[in-house]
Amino acid sequence: MELIGLCLVDSTNQYQQALRAEAEAAAATAGLGLQTYFCEGDYARQITRLGEWLQDEQHRPAALMVMAVRDRGLDGLVRRAARAGVHVFFLNQTEDPLDEVRRAFPDVIVSQVCVDEEETGRIQGRIVRSLLPAGGRILLVEGTRRSLTARGRTTGLQELLHGLPVEMDRLEAGWSEEEGAAAAGRWLSIAMRCGRHLDLVVCHNDSLAVGVRRAIDATAASLGLRGLREVPVVGCDGTPDVGQAMVRHGTLAATVVLPRLAEAAVGAIARLLRNGRRPPPVMLLRGTPHPESLVRAREGALVA
Repeated sequence: MELIGLCLVDSTNQYQQALRAEAEAAAATAGLGLQTYFCEGDYARQITRLGEWLQDEQHRPAALMVMAVRDRGLDGLVRRAARAGVHVFFLNQTEDPLDEVRRAFPDVIVSQVCVDEEETGRIQGRIVRSLLPAGGRILLVEGTRRSLTARGRTTGLQELLHGLPVEMDRLEAGWSEEEGAAAAGRWLSIAMRCGRHLDLVVCHNDSLAVGVRRAIDATAASLGLRGLREVPVVGCDGTPDVGQAMVRHGTLAATVVLPRLAEAAVGAIARLLRNGRRPPPVMLLRGTPHPESLVRAREGALVA
């Protein structure tokens, strides 16, 4: 049985757990083996595990699926994989010079199956327009700004809000619940004491949104600001057990459901191994708003 090695970043992240489950189901359907490793955000551990897979001549994977810890720094590893005849599929965007590897090893596939992050930001922009039809002030809680994911989501959001009566403050946090709670807690404490008004918070992922919701509740309690608890929060990832559940429970106003990357990547690998069908160098997949009715209602109102 041909094997796929799947390397993800964070075992506590519900979206990445969903990626693992998708990959397992798709691999089983395709008759492929799958080994999954979480490097827990450690670049050195990621490099080491990928290298171990390549060195294992007896059980070397036919393909690697990688969510990279960093946006740059895996080109050397990709070249090693190509020399060994191992295909590489990234699950996030990278700044590594992959075209150089493709030219040097034309028989090996180096592909990116990833989220169209600017479109993700545009979806969040449509949600903002639905929630604030008359405009207002929003706080954008970003992931690490050096990340292509964070930069793409911010760019898309800014594009959709350009020219509208929306004022936006940007706050860099990170990607985890604790980072979101800490960053938002500091910002809210200062902003609310200064009398700053806030209409909406947009977060780059649902983990941040959980932390932001905690910070809002804590700040509202400490400063006696009951109205602050009513500020809606928008997330992103949209897994059934976290983002979508938070929308159902009213903790989030909305979220973005990201596409099924792992399923698409495994399908592309299966077609490549079975009949030689080569995937494109980049496959950008789009998310969807949740609830979709929120955006549809706003678009219908604009058309009317």
